[in-house]
Amino acid sequence: MSNEEMVKEAVEEAKKAAEAEAKEQKAKGQEPEETEATEEEAVGKETNSEDAEEPKKKKNPFNISSIQENEAGKSPMFYMVTGIVIGVIVAAVLIYPTVRASFSHKNSTQVEDYKEQILAKDTQLKASEKKVKEAKAAQKKAEDELDEYIGTSKKDGVYDLLLSALQKYSDRDYTGSADALLDIDSKKLTTKNMKAIYKDLTAKVYPSAGTGLYSKGKNAYWAKDYKTAISYLTKAIKVSDTNRYAYDYLAKAYEGASDQKNAKKTYQTIIEKFPGTSQAINAKSRIDAMGKKSAKSL
Repeated sequence: MSNEEMVKEAVEEAKKAAEAEAKEQKAKGQEPEETEATEEEAVGKETNSEDAEEPKKKKNPFNISSIQENEAGKSPMFYMVTGIVIGVIVAAVLIYPTVRASFSHKNSTQVEDYKEQILAKDTQLKASEKKVKEAKAAQKKAEDELDEYIGTSKKDGVYDLLLSALQKYSDRDYTGSADALLDIDSKKLTTKNMKAIYKDLTAKVYPSAGTGLYSKGKNAYWAKDYKTAISYLTKAIKVSDTNRYAYDYLAKAYEGASDQKNAKKTYQTIIEKFPGTSQAINAKSRIDAMGKKSAKSL
């Protein structure tokens, strides 16, 4: 309901109350007025016969005196009550928007405060979760580094491999010592002492270990253990990359393991690194043969 409708309704109620009050006052004052009128008529009849003989005047329906009499019949209490009712309605109409706006502003402020509190707690929670994730990542990294250093049940660590290389070198097993050294990632050696031992051992072992690694790889190839052959021949080339026979058997081992990509790559290295040799000529023919085989399969 709009403010204007509220005012109109209040005014109508006030009018109805006023009319009811006027009717009540009029009802109370009817009997005395009739008694006085009767007495006046009796006196008039006795004292003034001329007045009795005068013709009766017709009542004017539009005479304003009747309205004035009704207005005069209204008590001051009626006007006071009407004024109070109207005043209350007007005050309510004027004050209501202000009060409503005040409550709305208060509620809006509380909502904003709650939002800020929730946002702050959410930020704290996310920060805590981030710290937990970072802590877990750091722990995982430390565990991995420890496994690399001391090893696991499935794989020897850097420390174990270095000890194994030292032991085999002491036993004059230079091939075995080189094999252990080649499994070590030198970047994961954390102390100066370990780095010094690794550097000293490689200088002493690698020159004499290449032949032994090559022999183990060739024997594995002829036994059709291509995986073992690839491992030993790759290490033989790392120790000494001038052995063209090690490259040749490595390419054949890849081809035997159906790894055409690495086989072609190794044959191409032989052609570039040892041009004019029998291994280079054989490498070219093998590349051509693999190309023709691929074309047939298409």
